[in-house]
Amino acid sequence: MVRYFGLRKQTAFDAPAAPNRFIDVLSANPNPSDERMFPPSLASRETTLWLPGRKYSEPELECYLFPEGLEGLFHSFFQSVTTTTLDATNNVYRHEFKPAPYGTELTYYTWEMGFDEVTALRIPNVVVNTLSISMSADEPPTLSVSAVGGFPATAPLATSITYPSVRQFINSDISVTVADVPAELIELEVEFNNNLDPFHDLTATMRGIDLSALEVSGRFSARFRTAEHLNRFLSADETSLNITLTGPVAGGTYNYQLEIDMPRIAYEAWAGEIRGGERLVQDINFRALKPATGNAVVLRLTNKVAGV
Repeated sequence: MVRYFGLRKQTAFDAPAAPNRFIDVLSANPNPSDERMFPPSLASRETTLWLPGRKYSEPELECYLFPEGLEGLFHSFFQSVTTTTLDATNNVYRHEFKPAPYGTELTYYTWEMGFDEVTALRIPNVVVNTLSISMSADEPPTLSVSAVGGFPATAPLATSITYPSVRQFINSDISVTVADVPAELIELEVEFNNNLDPFHDLTATMRGIDLSALEVSGRFSARFRTAEHLNRFLSADETSLNITLTGPVAGGTYNYQLEIDMPRIAYEAWAGEIRGGERLVQDINFRALKPATGNAVVLRLTNKVAGV
């Protein structure tokens, strides 16, 4: 038996199920929490009592960016997806993820982690809270995920674990444009934050999760060869950012692809340090904003997975 991470879309809240999709993650942690209270006592200096509190989990994982297998994580975060058939002969599909509006009835997932021959831990009612995508010249693009879910329970270890065969996205797949112009960046990080608000009733049991204000932010570093980014910050001019990763051929004329489109961003901070004998580098922090029409961010994933 191996260590594993798997997930499955639930049919309803409080309806956990065994995983049917698996991701070859770099690390995963269930992070269960039972907010137990240890009140002081007048009768003794020593603690004599503990009381149960709210039970929930804040699981986390990190993995490479794969063209297949991450659909459930993206759907769990955005809560809105439209799938289009691009090539019926070669079974190529495009999944377009957009932020769901307030009041959306959330789709919950079950997460499961296998701990060698010991046990599996199954977490019900999971919704992804944050997605963070990092890119640098030092390692392939990576995805960090944090979520909110119910209190876990042990479960039988999965016996049939399979992973998608297509390779992860690599550095040479990356293409970035700022204001529709190709950008040569040193580092790039984008974070999406749902600011989830879990609801516990008087029994201290989690009864649901609500969406709160969506934040889309990031930062990038570039060589300081022109004043383009500095002038944009000083003049408070908005721009756009598009990140596209294009992998191997999926079928026909289509490649595996992940596109992150932010049509309206504003620079939040600019920094550039002068240091003798070293390259001039500028660091920019930005926030994505909702344009007049459309969304602050749209994520498009092209692969051979028919449904999310």
